[in-house]
Amino acid sequence: IELIDSNQDGKKDSITYTPGTDFRGIDRFEYIVTDAANQADRGSVAVVTAGPLPIADDFSDNLAQDFLYEPAQWEVSGERFTAIARAGNFAGVLIGESLPAGIEFNATMNIQSVGGFNRNGYFVFDYKDESNYKYIGANENGRRWEVVEVSGGATLVINTLRDTIRSGQDYQMQLIIEGSTVTLNVDGTEKLKYQFDENLNLGELALYTNMSKTQFDNVEVKEYVVFPMAHDDRASTKIDTQITIGILANDEAPNGLLEITGFTTPANATVAAVDTDQDGHSDSILFTPTVGFEGVTTFTYDIRDPKGFTDTATVTVSVADVLSYTEDFNDGVADGFVPTGGTWEVANSQYNLNGQDGVGISVLTLAEVVPEDFEIGVTMNVASVSGFAQNAFIVFDYISENDFKFAGPTVKGGRWAIGEYSNGSPRFWNTTSGQMATNTDIAISLLYQGNKATLKSDGESVLEWQFSDAGNDGKFGLFAISAQVAFDDFYAKAVDAAMGE
Repeated sequence: IELIDSNQDGKKDSITYTPGTDFRGIDRFEYIVTDAANQADRGSVAVVTAGPLPIADDFSDNLAQDFLYEPAQWEVSGERFTAIARAGNFAGVLIGESLPAGIEFNATMNIQSVGGFNRNGYFVFDYKDESNYKYIGANENGRRWEVVEVSGGATLVINTLRDTIRSGQDYQMQLIIEGSTVTLNVDGTEKLKYQFDENLNLGELALYTNMSKTQFDNVEVKEYVVFPMAHDDRASTKIDTQITIGILANDEAPNGLLEITGFTTPANATVAAVDTDQDGHSDSILFTPTVGFEGVTTFTYDIRDPKGFTDTATVTVSVADVLSYTEDFNDGVADGFVPTGGTWEVANSQYNLNGQDGVGISVLTLAEVVPEDFEIGVTMNVASVSGFAQNAFIVFDYISENDFKFAGPTVKGGRWAIGEYSNGSPRFWNTTSGQMATNTDIAISLLYQGNKATLKSDGESVLEWQFSDAGNDGKFGLFAISAQVAFDDFYAKAVDAAMGE
């Protein structure tokens, strides 16, 4: 502490306070003032010193330097920060900067069962004053997790989740604030989520118990960051034909506008970043195949968001004058497939459907125009699971989830089928009995030529149906009803390029 003469009038009128190295918390001192008549008085000053984000305190030194609290309400012992008063116990987190829009507030919480005390523990957020704040956390007495708002001194419980909460057990608590939305995760599982009408980063943060002896440990406050994600892309073009690929269209940009910052050079082609919307940021790639090249080539690209976070993805481009698409799922991604029903995931180099919820559909979006005559094929393995049906189909001419054609086996019934899905139910146009089994790979293909669909198994024709309309107005896909199926080695080709044609 140093007395200074701030206005250079020969009298000490101010104090320069310099906190000790790494000190955080409250420091108090007294001072004496004297007037011209030599009359004196005494005053006191409390200085709060706070650190910048991130804040982290494990109380291993049995101090709580990053908190503003009343000693009668809290104690630090056994490397834990414990609320002790039979009252509302607040411990404000000291943060020496404005809060960002995204905040992550973590703590280990252990509610103690003590006679005469309640059992609860909370994170406080958006604290304005003692009559206006919000909190979220555990109400063991009420057997629930809850979000509560105090406004003008009135308390309103605005969201709850019934659950068993146990005293004496460590819970890993996490509060995520994203603008106006709060999420409470407990031991890695989301318990509550609620959106308020206003952003929540203007108030302060705190720990709180309502007449509860609750321990806190490993408290951490930091900016909550969601990183951008660049997703792989597929495109196609004809021989000697330049195309513009909007590679950012499927990328995730939680922090704002993405920009292409770099890319590799593919074999047999040149690429250049272009700004298609003239906003000063590159958003697409101009792809030019080498003259005469036919085949598949790849390149990678890098993105950056306004926060400086980056990611990389791969673009695969097919150069051919006819449709030629293959997907073996070996890279862990179902490129181009978008589920519209059921639960789908790539695992063990297969595209797996859990159709417990009913109809499972995944639709393939191709860059190429589907020709009038084509062949599609896939290998499928239908699981024999109690409570599930046993069927699987390839989809063609998909217009919507209630308008598409399909072909494949109903394994439990031992029949091949070609049909059409409309008005919420399938209609079989033709069926025939056949040899097939569950838990066994079944390789099927569908040749569509002259509006006639020919279903094949292991290359041999098993069923036909003559449609009255074209089959290339919609998309390709995969489909099953209340079944568990593993799909592999999907392909789609123009008839001229199809095997055996």
